Amino acid sequence: MLYKITKNEPREQVLEADPDEVLTFLNAVFRRCKVGEGNYALRAFEHSADGRCVLRRAVPFDGKIKGVLIEAANEIAARSAPSAVLSPPVCIFGNETRDGKSTATERNVLAAPAIVVDLDKAPRAGLEAARSVLGPPTLVVETGGLWAAPDGVQQPKLHVYWRLKSPATSDQEKIDLKRARRLAALISGGDRTAAALSHPLRLPGSWHTKGEPRPCRVVENNGEAEVELTAALELLQAEADAQGLKVENSRHADGRTGFKAETPLCRDDLLALAAAIPNPDAPDWNNWSNIGMAFYDASHGSDDGEDAFYAWSEKAASVHDLETAQYKWDHIRQYPPSNISTGTLVRLASRAQLGFQLPSGATIHEERRAEDFFDPVAGNPDAVGADGQEWPEPLDIFGHEDPASLSEPPQGALPEIIARWARSEARRKGVPLTFAAASAMTAVAAAIGGSLRIRPRVHDDGWTEPAAFWTALVADPGGAKSPTISAAVQPLRELDKERWKLDKPRHDEWLAASRRRGKDAPPPGAEPAIRRCVVDDITMEQQVRIHAANPRGLLRAPDELAGLLGSLGAYKKGADADRSQLLRLFDGGEITIDRVGSGTTRADSSLMTVLAGTQPDKIRSLTRDLGADGLLQRCIFVLDDGADRVGIDEPADGQALADYRHLVRHLAQAEYLPLTVVRASPDAQAVIVGAWRRISALQHLPGASGALQGHIAKWEKLLWRIALVFHCVNEFRRAGCVDCDIPVSMETARQAARFAGHLVQHSIEFYRRNYDASTTNTEAVGIAGWLLTRPDISTVTRRDIQQARKSLAGADNVRQLLKAMEELVIAGWCKEEARRVDGGTKWSVNPAAHERFIGRAQREKEERKRKHELIKEAGAARRALAEALELNSARGLNEGAFA
Repeated sequence: MLYKITKNEPREQVLEADPDEVLTFLNAVFRRCKVGEGNYALRAFEHSADGRCVLRRAVPFDGKIKGVLIEAANEIAARSAPSAVLSPPVCIFGNETRDGKSTATERNVLAAPAIVVDLDKAPRAGLEAARSVLGPPTLVVETGGLWAAPDGVQQPKLHVYWRLKSPATSDQEKIDLKRARRLAALISGGDRTAAALSHPLRLPGSWHTKGEPRPCRVVENNGEAEVELTAALELLQAEADAQGLKVENSRHADGRTGFKAETPLCRDDLLALAAAIPNPDAPDWNNWSNIGMAFYDASHGSDDGEDAFYAWSEKAASVHDLETAQYKWDHIRQYPPSNISTGTLVRLASRAQLGFQLPSGATIHEERRAEDFFDPVAGNPDAVGADGQEWPEPLDIFGHEDPASLSEPPQGALPEIIARWARSEARRKGVPLTFAAASAMTAVAAAIGGSLRIRPRVHDDGWTEPAAFWTALVADPGGAKSPTISAAVQPLRELDKERWKLDKPRHDEWLAASRRRGKDAPPPGAEPAIRRCVVDDITMEQQVRIHAANPRGLLRAPDELAGLLGSLGAYKKGADADRSQLLRLFDGGEITIDRVGSGTTRADSSLMTVLAGTQPDKIRSLTRDLGADGLLQRCIFVLDDGADRVGIDEPADGQALADYRHLVRHLAQAEYLPLTVVRASPDAQAVIVGAWRRISALQHLPGASGALQGHIAKWEKLLWRIALVFHCVNEFRRAGCVDCDIPVSMETARQAARFAGHLVQHSIEFYRRNYDASTTNTEAVGIAGWLLTRPDISTVTRRDIQQARKSLAGADNVRQLLKAMEELVIAGWCKEEARRVDGGTKWSVNPAAHERFIGRAQREKEERKRKHELIKEAGAARRALAEALELNSARGLNEGAFA
């Protein structure tokens, strides 16, 4: 959540606002506004993932405004950790207040003076596109930010203003102006969120202090240029129509419109939810943002939903700020949610209040939402049955992950640089977001390699973990695995190419000198290293030679994972030795290979990262042979969700591409002292240890195969490796480098734990698909499915189960029945109510199972109905065949057929 007071460390370099730039901006943009009427909103936001507001003040829009802006710009420019941006909204506000404070929302806009476009992608082209429609802009401002074109050339980001001949003051004029700003953004490729009249924009004359300070300055001043709102709107609409562009009030990132909730909740229901859902008085941006999105979708963006969100937000009195909440609501309106809605609110309210019911009596069907992700940070709280009896929350024993849950990590699971790059590449490649995120995480890990290690324990100096993963994207042919991997690895390949041009000539010169030297001549010196980051298909011996020259590690990126693993097959001579050596590469210790003929090859450090794609059929054929020695269990398999995606032909997010490339190249070239170790803060340590405790408990999932249990055991190491990678990414974003004395923060640990939990979901589904569950688990799943079709029964007996499950009928199957019921008791589905010497005879059923698995119950009913119909059809077909045979026999025919 956004703070009222934030830490402000002064910047060493003195940055002062430019008074002339501030005056130029005021005279050009606000020339038609009446001085002395209304208020101007001073706003500044941190350069951080949540953009915390660090300055919020309403000042009179009078003759002193220039001095006030200069003072504010100097104050914000002096900040260092964290830096911030001065971004007041480009409008004048009225006197509407809430809790005694002037509000800075669209409803309180008194006068809006300009059509504004925020060009943060392809700014030059966007400027010319807008100029061709609206004519010369009043002002063009370089914001200080930079956009990197696909060819690597950087362009300054721009804010462009067209002053109105008369400011928009009436309700209709403000509606028209907002539409004009939306159309201008569509035509120019600008940021659509800037269409809001109260949207904050960087002040000319201030400083861009994210990274190297750069001034925000006017680069084109056509002070007399103005546009008339109605005429401008007509021009913009005509151009949009000609290009087939449409303004949608509620458009999702994937292009669809509308709301997840089919019917909006009424005001009483929304306020009841706001009252029931807890909001601890502590900052939690992700939770605050998610609740806002849920109220937005559940209310279809109505004023009632907005009021309910504010009412819930106000519970955290020390951190709540109304204007920030209003800004958040406007932002959600521009970019509405797609996977969070009413079900989230009802579930949270039900967890907090026993027997919670919506005042209207409405029933909400099960929805899969953000909190349904396995979250190793928080775990799973206990639930309470409708009858008031305490039950543990029934576990999902079906094992079939909703494909949608595999496609996208939960909120707060990724560092910003990785998240932004992954979002852009996933859209352009047409792959699940997790494909791109896991690829980026693995490539960044390869860049770090063994140059840094993390120490998981406070008092154990002997255990450290490097940055390395064996990651495989699993999808059918055409799943865009290779393009995604290529994009992630590209910065490392570029670095290899540059190094090859420098190192190869030196090595050739040394080799030639070695061959020329006489018998008694001194050697020409040590063999120059050819630095490498990436290898593709290569023999084990040759890879070890390359490791010897590159001790920080290598990324192996084969076209097909099965090719790498299959090369170690049972019929390959020396396969066992290769597999043994390959296992050693996971931790990066010393490695020696002795071969008759080629001699001894040795590397003191041999860390290998793997990033590859594979197809379900190919990896399935190898799972049986690769499960015994832990080779397969070291791999992180990321599964395709099966959605029919097509890559979107759109420009890459230039800034995201540049930030990611700069990150990878920096980490791949950074030099640290030997054996440099990163530690975790005590809070981060607690988060990771708690996450491992919850993940390790998954070894006891009903029906878990031995192979899955072996894989889960590897996650203690993997958790710490993810934490190391995310720490380096976050530190690079914060400071431009990694200071090894700064410990891993609690927030970074939470990111790592959440992403690990998401990847564990993929692992569970992978092993379910490729390893058979036990008979006990199969029967338990069958009984659970039958129970979901019978919400009318609260207890079951052996006889009930045997009648429902013919495979468990008879005395010979009682032991199997009891084992299955024992598994359901452990999973929280049932409680034993009566027993005799040989075991239980009667069980009560957890009523929460029917609430949690409404969707599964419906699928079970439909499946049973479908099977019943198929059986009826088969019976009818058999009778028809018998009748045909009897008829043909009566006719003296030897063969019958359907007429």
